[in-house]
Amino acid sequence: MRRRDIPLAEPELADAASRYRGLERRHFIGPIAVGARSFPRAATFISFAGMSLLLALAMMQAQPSIEGRWRSPGGNSIIDIAPCGGDLCGTVAWASDKAKEDARKGGTEELIGAQLLTGLKEKSAGRWNGKLFIPDINKRSNAKLELNGAGQLKVSGCLIGKMLCKSQIWNRVDGPVPD
Repeated sequence: MRRRDIPLAEPELADAASRYRGLERRHFIGPIAVGARSFPRAATFISFAGMSLLLALAMMQAQPSIEGRWRSPGGNSIIDIAPCGGDLCGTVAWASDKAKEDARKGGTEELIGAQLLTGLKEKSAGRWNGKLFIPDINKRSNAKLELNGAGQLKVSGCLIGKMLCKSQIWNRVDGPVPD
């Protein structure tokens, strides 16, 4: 017995069944019904592309940024990472007296305002490459930055190729710099 041959007891049910049979030949895209001669594959593709776009936008917004204020280990300096040109740069916003003295011994007269990080470009999600200035020895090296969650930034640099390397974990700081 085919579905259309099922007897219905009530006239309302018969009317509903006839309306349902008419909709069997249609495809739904949201609230709009499209006739049976439409392009169901195109509709599926459009729906999939739209959902993919929304997912990509949500992932981009959820990804934390390295922009902001960071405290170096030991709390001897605070670095502001912000856009400069088309890249990101890290500038010393505050430094302890000991950090200022160490920088002077290395040949950097003014530590506050010095750009420690320059040319930072995002390499992949949560990873950046650029240049690192080491004020204690007045040298530049390649820098790699890796965001560890929203509150920690691993900063690494090597002086000679992949030799003489060092890494530090910087912590995000909220609020004004100390006096």
